[in-house]
Amino acid sequence: MASVLIEPLACQIEIMSDGRAVWVRDFTGPIAKFSKNLVEISVGTGRATCEYGPTVLDNWRRWQVDLMKHRNIIVDDQHMPAFLCEQVRKAG
Repeated sequence: MASVLIEPLACQIEIMSDGRAVWVRDFTGPIAKFSKNLVEISVGTGRATCEYGPTVLDNWRRWQVDLMKHRNIIVDDQHMPAFLCEQVRKAG
């Protein structure tokens, strides 16, 4: 079983990660997800961002910016999936 990092925020937003994916949700349900093959942010009844396919570090950075822009939520790099951490190490 993978360890899960859960960060409950004061405004009832929860950020969860398990090294493979990151989920953001509130009391109404899912807000956003980032994984190796999906980038998604929901806004109201629609989606602000939805991309399929292999994700790279640029997708992660754009997802962080879009979450801040559309939902005023900050997801820091402690939640970065392991496959992106490997990309950072190789590029470093």
